[in-house]
Amino acid sequence: MTERTSVKQIRVFVAVELPDEVKTEFADLVSEIDALGVRGVRTVRPNGIHLTLKFLGDVNADLVPEIQSAMDAAASAATPFDLSLGDTGVFPNPGAARVLWVGVAGDFKRLKRLQQAVERNLSDLGFRRERRRFNPHITAGRIRDSVSRYDRRRVTDTLFSHEYARPPIRVECISLIRSILRPDGAIYEPIYTVGLAGD
Repeated sequence: MTERTSVKQIRVFVAVELPDEVKTEFADLVSEIDALGVRGVRTVRPNGIHLTLKFLGDVNADLVPEIQSAMDAAASAATPFDLSLGDTGVFPNPGAARVLWVGVAGDFKRLKRLQQAVERNLSDLGFRRERRRFNPHITAGRIRDSVSRYDRRRVTDTLFSHEYARPPIRVECISLIRSILRPDGAIYEPIYTVGLAGD
């Protein structure tokens, strides 16, 4: 009988990690949403927020060095730039909100160029290119389909009316982050970080 070797899979994505000031602002927003006590709404832990550039999903752990090389190439073609928190929004629309998010403002052109470089370099490794237009955002929470229209409206009104400071986000590096799924929510673990050229 031949022994079958199992290949270790890890769930990963490429992202910009965010400063503590942004996490503090998110903590205030999440607290307001949680205070509503709506069952079926799961907010994101402030320590786990990030700006995703490319979600890779479950990959063979042996492929990580090649992913790192692709990230190195993308980072070498970019220099540090500035962003800030932007407007709030929902997917797919306010009447049927499922995802709560906060957008980003600032040097969107350079952010888009960095994201496209990551996308292009990883496609050379066989990762499918994203067909949807890049819409940079930070997920604040998710709403299950079972939530009533009334409660859904209460949550989205809280999101849209929340007032927060817009601390600067200095983008100086990109990270490969592992997502570990648990019953009480995902845990995010950076496993590789590369600085942008000139940083």
